[in-house]
Amino acid sequence: MTRFAWIAFVLAACGDDSIQQPPERMSLCTADLAVAGTIQAPTAPDPTMGCQPAGAWTINIQVADMGTCTNVSSIPTSITVNVTGSQHNEMITHTKVSGEDDQLEINGDNGACNGSFEFVIPNGSQFDQIVIQPHTGTFCPMQGEDGSGNITCGTGAITSQTITINGDGEYDLWSAHP
Repeated sequence: MTRFAWIAFVLAACGDDSIQQPPERMSLCTADLAVAGTIQAPTAPDPTMGCQPAGAWTINIQVADMGTCTNVSSIPTSITVNVTGSQHNEMITHTKVSGEDDQLEINGDNGACNGSFEFVIPNGSQFDQIVIQPHTGTFCPMQGEDGSGNITCGTGAITSQTITINGDGEYDLWSAHP
């Protein structure tokens, strides 16, 4: 038997298609969410610095599409996330309800602040999973340079302490912690 034939024989003998994979867990229902709100920044941002997420993110949540859910009354209508610190040294916090797990992240892609917030909240014997992606507009949408080499932003730059956020998300109801 050639070396190639031997390797092919061993690989074929090792493969066993009879091993069953566990079934994929499925949520009990899924709904689409829309989010809108504001960031109340401690100071007016410098738009030339891009994403500056510090402040209180007040995120209002609405059901955009009930999807496969018949009842979504347990979804909070508003969530507040607080961001302190600056320049890659931020702390992101949220006041949790009893038994809640959360995962909170913000990145500054393309000069905007993009949140990725997940909340898993006990709901009787089930669990609500809320995943939302709030985002700002671009802080410096028309970036350029003046004759002295200073960054300019043109019209539409974010310079107010109250910054508008929008986004979307998803709600899933689970029979066990996801």
